[in-house]
Amino acid sequence: MGECEGRALACTAHMQLSPAAACVPLDHACETSLDCSDDSVCLAGRCEPGRRFRRLEVFVEGAPVVLGYRSVTDSSDRSLASGDFSLRGAVGLAARASWSIHPRWSAGGYLGYFRAANGQIGVDQGRNPEMAPVSMTFRMVRLGGLVNYRWSRRRGLVYGLGLEAGFVVGTASQGDTPFGVEIAPEFFLDMPLGFGISRSYLTLALALRAGSMDHNLPGYEGTIERWTYFMPLLRLGFGVGH
Repeated sequence: MGECEGRALACTAHMQLSPAAACVPLDHACETSLDCSDDSVCLAGRCEPGRRFRRLEVFVEGAPVVLGYRSVTDSSDRSLASGDFSLRGAVGLAARASWSIHPRWSAGGYLGYFRAANGQIGVDQGRNPEMAPVSMTFRMVRLGGLVNYRWSRRRGLVYGLGLEAGFVVGTASQGDTPFGVEIAPEFFLDMPLGFGISRSYLTLALALRAGSMDHNLPGYEGTIERWTYFMPLLRLGFGVGH
């Protein structure tokens, strides 16, 4: 099948050698990984080789609740104020791009914005009651990298595990701009919307996001305000690629 040279079945640039010693086209339809070359895998009914652009995705994401803890400490690490907070209802947008590093593994980067509704802080007033706000807003810009692993057991349907990790710049309480880090493992399900080599996808994902932001509190030298948060996250995305 296709152009081959000698007994070694040397294939052309647009062909590949399958484990069954046959030249087959790149990205051809498959039922199992035995239909693909050694460096490819059957994923969603197509042979997927590694090391190439995977896809571009846009997500709408929402969290039913954001749980966290706010603390203010001085230069001696003494607590000046602290309190738990709970925010109900948060939404965001995110875009990410990824490249294959292996037929099942891909890596890339993401950029997102997230905003939670106003909420209340449970105040432990500590030494300085004036440092403990009773209400707050919570917004952040997210930038980082991602890695994920995909597999499938039914033709056309792909599921996998992913991990995002990166930096956040946010706003909370008194208009400050804390900086920090976050991590977000997720489970996702891809549903192809076409059958070509390059297709569009719908992605449904469930993630858990946790992070921490801190900054120097204005007007109080050596005083650090820190926000630590955790949230379950539901994501619906649209992607184009492989």
